[in-house]
Amino acid sequence: FAADGSLTVTNAAYRELWSVDPDNSFAQISVIEATRTWQKQCKASPLWGEIRDFVGLRENRTDWWADVQLTSGEPVSCRIIPLQKGATMVSFQRLARASTPLRNDRATAAGAHG
Repeated sequence: FAADGSLTVTNAAYRELWSVDPDNSFAQISVIEATRTWQKQCKASPLWGEIRDFVGLRENRTDWWADVQLTSGEPVSCRIIPLQKGATMVSFQRLARASTPLRNDRATAAGAHG
């Protein structure tokens, strides 16, 4: 995501996981719209609001991650990484079903993400 919260880059794995193709959209996709898409396809989690908040931050940003479950029950790890000039990378990785959902809370990792 760019500093203004607009989605800038996706890849084939992203499009396949979320069943969307932002490249074919006429309008810019915002972090709000992207997280709504992810939220609809996952079991309840506070992660999506935390990502929206983090993308808007400009200071005290450190990378963090959390695991979520798709509505199918498939576990997915989500990593949030601050980039230069206020940009943010959000990446997803499918996990083996035997995984236990974990969380690397940013309060623990950063000492004080959104």
